[in-house]
Amino acid sequence: MPFDVLDFIPSPEVREECWSVGKVFTTREKAAIVSWSDKPMQERINAYQAIGEEGIELQNDLFPLANRMRQMLKSFQKSEEGFIYFFGDLHHFNGFLHCCADTVLDTILEASKANGNFQQGFRVVKTAVGQNNYSTARFDQNRDIIDIFEVSPQQPNRDDPEEPLREEFIFVPTPFRKGDLVCFKNRPDDPMIFTGQEPNMHFKAIQENHFTGRIEPVEDRPSFHLTYFRQTLPHSELKITAQALRGELDFVTAFDLLRSYRCNKELDQIDKQFEQDYKSPFYIQFH
Repeated sequence: MPFDVLDFIPSPEVREECWSVGKVFTTREKAAIVSWSDKPMQERINAYQAIGEEGIELQNDLFPLANRMRQMLKSFQKSEEGFIYFFGDLHHFNGFLHCCADTVLDTILEASKANGNFQQGFRVVKTAVGQNNYSTARFDQNRDIIDIFEVSPQQPNRDDPEEPLREEFIFVPTPFRKGDLVCFKNRPDDPMIFTGQEPNMHFKAIQENHFTGRIEPVEDRPSFHLTYFRQTLPHSELKITAQALRGELDFVTAFDLLRSYRCNKELDQIDKQFEQDYKSPFYIQFH
């Protein structure tokens, strides 16, 4: 099957937009897109090989990179004396073991199937007692390795061979407009309001802080990881702001709604606190 860089753009809406406008990417841009993708590591290796074969421009960079990634993939999956594997949740890895550690990777992967439904993937760490180096692999829900990071005293901030490719800033067209509700493809329950496309691959957006409920800017991420938010947005500051940005509410109405929402929310918090205090043993004892 011929190589198509659009297959490495995670968002189906962004892929469709690039196709519809006839967007053409240079060799360097293709390599950058592949490095940012969430495709399995082996597929990215094949992509770098294909991009390098398109011309001589990046052969000296991409062929050694592909070989390096092949070595990392082979080394991580090879059981070595004294090494053990253990795994944890992809987004909240904190050393908690979901299963007993083992010296064989296949045993860990089988155990991962029985110990949780990791729809967003999971991490597996390979390390040895008494050594200062370790490697951690990120697996997707199909148990394919997405990437591997190696850490050692010589490389304390992890060895990521694809990092130089991500320094290439490119423009990727998107269909999103100001006021659209979007989310990251791997976080479909976390809505954001799209506010603008940056000149490079990044974008501007705002979201609701889960702790304070207030609106704040979104972390800097590539726009081709975005997709439309498909769920119904509950009444919140985010919904009011989205309506205002789309022109469905004028400034005064939006301001009044935000002020009313915050006031009612604060009153609810006061009521809940009073209810907790009223039921407390201390209150009952003295009243």
